[in-house]
Amino acid sequence: MLYFSSSGIDSPSVVEAVSTLVAEGIRNIELSGGANFEEDLEERLLELKSRHSLNYLVHNYFPPPPNHFVLNVGSVDPNVRERSANFVKTAIRLAKSLGSQLYAMHAGYRRNFSPAKDRNAPFEAADDSPANAESVYQNMLLSLRNVKPDADQAGIKLGVENLFPAPAAAMPDSILCAPDELSRYLDDTQADGLGLLIDLGHLKIAARQLDFDADAFLRSLTNDHMHRIMEIHLSGNDGHTDQHGPLEDDDWQLSCLEYFDTRRIPVTIECRTLPTDQLLAQYQSVATRIDAMPI
Repeated sequence: MLYFSSSGIDSPSVVEAVSTLVAEGIRNIELSGGANFEEDLEERLLELKSRHSLNYLVHNYFPPPPNHFVLNVGSVDPNVRERSANFVKTAIRLAKSLGSQLYAMHAGYRRNFSPAKDRNAPFEAADDSPANAESVYQNMLLSLRNVKPDADQAGIKLGVENLFPAPAAAMPDSILCAPDELSRYLDDTQADGLGLLIDLGHLKIAARQLDFDADAFLRSLTNDHMHRIMEIHLSGNDGHTDQHGPLEDDDWQLSCLEYFDTRRIPVTIECRTLPTDQLLAQYQSVATRIDAMPI
């Protein structure tokens, strides 16, 4: 099933973003960050779901809290990590209420960032030095195992999303960027039943920055761990920065869909701030590509 991210609409209101997508004929919507806190959000989203027969997914920094922060389940600061875990538990509860069957968050960061004043630029530069990557990874596992019982009770599939290094960064702030990190995560969490949201735009950047063969990694991933892949994200970029731009017809990411069982795995377009005619064209183009794939 093909989804479009609510963050693709340039509005501080999730309700307005969903309403705009509905007006364009899109009924499968991933609810994501980039919006402001709204009173009675759950009730309003449920009303839209009922009125228009919507399918929702809940992703990462959603629902937007009254006081923004940067979600970091791997933080070495116990206060940030606790706040992040509590946020994830709230997201899981909302996912169940809205009928979403999965929830994936960003893997974690070696710094503690602050929210940016511009909601389309989520982080302000951190002034602390990067934490040890292994410590962040182990903290991420602790956080995931902390919230997993909530996900199990709610019947929600739980996992993380692969990230990417900052452009030209000697020591990436993000974890789970490289193939060996992702393979290790899948091995370490097999018994926990945790999954992976594979963001192909992030993978494109990581492959360029870290100099690995993304196609070879995807072949290995789908051969060994297809059942662990819970969702796919698509958005256009230049291989340097996470631009969330439009996808060209010959975009490498679209060719990668052939690696996956897209009849089972949800695919979400994360292009942002496009004119509505381009938004709908993107959705229809990817939908046509998925429908044409052999079963």
